[in-house]
Amino acid sequence: MAAEIPQQDLVLFHAVIEWLADPLETLRAVSQRVKPGGHLSLLFFNYHSFVYRNALRGGWCVPFVGDESAWYGKGKKLTPPYPQKPEVLIEWLRENGYTIKVQTGIRVFHDYMKKDALEDTDLEELMALEYRYCREPIYRDMGRYIHILAEKKD
Repeated sequence: MAAEIPQQDLVLFHAVIEWLADPLETLRAVSQRVKPGGHLSLLFFNYHSFVYRNALRGGWCVPFVGDESAWYGKGKKLTPPYPQKPEVLIEWLRENGYTIKVQTGIRVFHDYMKKDALEDTDLEELMALEYRYCREPIYRDMGRYIHILAEKKD
């Protein structure tokens, strides 16, 4: 029998939850490894970005937007089967004794740009723009991924 993992000051749970059929149950198990006063770093594929990006693509993507059971496995890329809604995870964290310290959108502009626009854009300028707006709620909540740093109450 394996030894139980002790509680930690910081637990990273990055790019996993969107692959799980029962994400909140696993989040509960991961959360138990965070010490009171410690932090949980959660990074996940954003459901809202998935909907928005596929609506912008048009064509074959549009019929699948908003119907999670219809789109899985239809694309040309490896898309996580269970993108998460930030508001659901934030509510879960609050209900389970966490305070949100910071929430950041990852790739709030980059992933919506067409290939030719990206090729014509100075990457340093784009990254500066990303950094400038990644915590502004209207842009943050549309990031391809969402990062949340939450502190577990004592």
